[in-house]
Amino acid sequence: MKVLFFLIAIICSLSCQRKSQKSIVEKDIPIWYENKPDLFYQLISKKSKQLKLDKLENGFDSLQIRIWYDFALSNKDKLLILKYKNSKWKGFYYSLNVEWNAYKLTNKVKKARKFEVQPKSGWESFITKIFENKIESLPNMKDINGLVDRWSDGKTYSIEIATKSKYRFYKYHLPEKFLEFEEVKNMTEILKVIESEFGIKR
Repeated sequence: MKVLFFLIAIICSLSCQRKSQKSIVEKDIPIWYENKPDLFYQLISKKSKQLKLDKLENGFDSLQIRIWYDFALSNKDKLLILKYKNSKWKGFYYSLNVEWNAYKLTNKVKKARKFEVQPKSGWESFITKIFENKIESLPNMKDINGLVDRWSDGKTYSIEIATKSKYRFYKYHLPEKFLEFEEVKNMTEILKVIESEFGIKR
C-alpha cells in the first residue's frame, strides 16, 4: 500500500491535468541552437528508433524512465529502462555498440544486447532512493545557476521521463566535476545507486 501511494504521488507530480479525453503530452526538451532540440536528445531519439523502443514523446502509461550512458571517444553506450505499468516495475539493461560520425553528428547502433534486470535491494527501496534524489524534477545541467561547463568531452548521462501526459529530457555532463552544486550531487547519487543496485558502472 505504501508503494502504491508513493507511486501515485510521483505520477501526479509529473503529470499535468488532462485537458480532454484525448490527452495532450506536455514536452520539456532543452534547446540547442537555432531553436533545435538538444543534440543528445536528437541522438537518443535516433537510437530509440533503431532499438524499436516506445516513443516516449507520445506519453507512457503509467511511468517510464530511461538513463542513457554516453562515453565520448568510445563506441560503447549503455541504457537502463525502468517501466511501471499495471502496478508492476520492470527493468531492462542494454549494452550498445555504436558508430559515431563526428562530421554528421550521428551515431548508429551496430549491436545491442538486452537483459531484464532487477535491483538487488528490491524495487521499493531502489525507487525510493532515486526519487529522494529528485530524478523526476532535476533541472537540465546547463540551466543550473552559476554552473559553467568548459569540458569538451567526457561522459554524458541523459534522462528521459514519461507519463501519460508529460515527457521530460535533461542531461548531465561529467557531474563528478561539479559537486559544489546540490542538483549535481543528486544526479551523482542516482548514478551511484544504479551502480550499486544493477552493477552498471559510471
